[in-house]
Amino acid sequence: MISYKQIQENLIQIYLDYLDNPKSKSNRKKALEVYAKYANGADTIFGEEISKAIWCSFDLAEEKLSKKDAKRILENLRKENK
Repeated sequence: MISYKQIQENLIQIYLDYLDNPKSKSNRKKALEVYAKYANGADTIFGEEISKAIWCSFDLAEEKLSKKDAKRILENLRKENK
């Protein structure tokens, strides 16, 4: 099982990459993998911000997440990282 810190760092990188290049197929694939692996139980296992980032990773993978929302999620992930 991946650690809390590792999933947080992975999500931060996915959202950074998304903001840099929203059309990246490899990043969208990573986002979908995170969603598939952790969405079930995310609310129980992880904190609110990581859970939200996991749930929104599906929208990111489907190119339905706005850059504004992605920035807000990224900011919240970084705050939780401190």
